Amino acid sequence: MKQWSDEKTWWLDLLKFGITFTLGAIITILVVNRFEEDRAKQWSLTLIDDQLRLTALEDFRKNTFKYHEAALDAYIDLRDHYKGLTKTSSMIRYEQEAYEDYQIAVEELERSFVDVPELKGQIANLNAFNDQRHQIYNKLKDEMKKNQKYGPETPATMRPMFDELRDKFKQIRGAIIRDVGTHVLTHASKAPDVK
Repeated sequence: MKQWSDEKTWWLDLLKFGITFTLGAIITILVVNRFEEDRAKQWSLTLIDDQLRLTALEDFRKNTFKYHEAALDAYIDLRDHYKGLTKTSSMIRYEQEAYEDYQIAVEELERSFVDVPELKGQIANLNAFNDQRHQIYNKLKDEMKKNQKYGPETPATMRPMFDELRDKFKQIRGAIIRDVGTHVLTHASKAPDVK
């Protein structure tokens, strides 16, 4: 068999090295790019999820406040303007629009923060105080509608109990916002580690 010259061997080694290096670089770049793309997709999905969670918290904060204020406005109108025939605009807003927004905000918060264990109990308490407050309102409204006057329980005599329930609603609402906000801060998504 014929021996190759040193020069020819050197050129063949150089060609072999070039081909090996090029193939290795292409495979490495493709694999690394694929991992980087997957990580970037995961990171963007995580950011979107975090933004949706923050939006749910902000909607809860805003809509529960509006509902809380609508309850007082409706109660004042019940006391001062309602004669059993036509509901005032504040009463309608409290019973319909504000209540619907409140329900949607609570449901969205629960759905967004299933990983906050105390949230379910807090929302149950919030709804319980809201139901008690609304029962006072309904009882007085129905009595006025039926009899065109109030019985022994009037908006003035029931106001302390109504205000106490409003305050409890406000306290629990604040605790929910604080606890969920703390959860968001302590569990905020972090950029994926570069490995």
